[in-house]
Amino acid sequence: MSYVHGAKCAAQFSGNIHAPTSQIYKDQRIGPDNVAWKAPKEKVNPWQAEWNVFLDAIRNNKPHNEAKRAALSNLGAIMGRAAVHMGRIITWEEAMASKFQFCPNVAELTADSPAPVQADAQGRYLAPVPGVWNEI
Repeated sequence: MSYVHGAKCAAQFSGNIHAPTSQIYKDQRIGPDNVAWKAPKEKVNPWQAEWNVFLDAIRNNKPHNEAKRAALSNLGAIMGRAAVHMGRIITWEEAMASKFQFCPNVAELTADSPAPVQADAQGRYLAPVPGVWNEI
């Protein structure tokens, strides 16, 4: 199950094995007796609906390309991670203009290359520090 916590309340945005379960709690306490709002049960599971569209495209020779949606969705996730790691708002324009790379030499790595991220002398790995870390 997946939950989020905001400044005023918590919410569930997916259920067991990512079942389409969404609900908002009255406050930060997550419990069946503390639900403020619950999404109506979907007639078709969204993952099944996605498969239905995909299979219809195959069976009926229709064009089907989710590359743009997938790329933009991934960029949104990258922006969210960068915002948390950097401790500030990241704009779409800023993300699109970024040249940041976690591993600038990824194209040259081989099976024998050392890991691109190394532990320090105490065996710890560098962690993002909001306000200090630069990721975009």
